[in-house]
Amino acid sequence: MLQHLITCPKSPETLKDSMKLIKDSSSKTKMSGLSEIETNDSFISPSSSANTTINAEFQDTDDHIKTELARAIFVTGTPLSMVQHPLWIQFFEKLQPKFKIPSRKALATKYLDKIYREMRFELNEELNACSYLHLQCDGWSNLRNEGIINFLISNLNLHTLKV
Repeated sequence: MLQHLITCPKSPETLKDSMKLIKDSSSKTKMSGLSEIETNDSFISPSSSANTTINAEFQDTDDHIKTELARAIFVTGTPLSMVQHPLWIQFFEKLQPKFKIPSRKALATKYLDKIYREMRFELNEELNACSYLHLQCDGWSNLRNEGIINFLISNLNLHTLKV
């Protein structure tokens, strides 16, 4: 997660800087409870000036950040109950005290619907732009003998084909 926050193009620069500092000092870091991180000469705590700037940026993009968190949870198949686990709650509180992690219900309703609509729109745009498509169909049954049919649509980008 730390590496993602550092390399993500949508992460605020102040957040990236803070995460780089934490990563660079991680070999020298001592955890004192979970209240603050000790570095060589100073402490990084939720009240530091870097976090004040991050707070303002988080307030402006709170829904966007929650949407990206939801997307990461959905795409990786992570259980929605993750957001209720005390260690994840503590992690996000330490990362950004003003950020309130979305509830399981919000993930399962508001954010799932929003991301589904976005992905469906992007897929439709991509399919409409294609000249040729390949359709595959596969079927099987599950343990309860219920039939399952899977359709796969692919496109062949002739520009990237190496002959």
